Amino acid sequence: MTHAVLLSPHARAAFRSIDAGAARALPGVIAILTAEELAADGMPDLPGGVDLTRPDGSKTPKTNRPLLARG
Repeated sequence: MTHAVLLSPHARAAFRSIDAGAARALPGVIAILTAEELAADGMPDLPGGVDLTRPDGSKTPKTNRPLLARG
């Protein structure tokens, strides 16, 4: 299996857009997956959160996390 993940070289930076057309056209490329495509195909979020108790006695919320960052 071969894979690559595009990450930002800048802390807390955001991608403004993704144009995967050029990558899809390269020889040997099998698939390019974006968060929007995974969501459109019905890929469920990953179950998230652990059951932690805060100092005030409240619990941390267990929120699901997307497989890839969205937006």
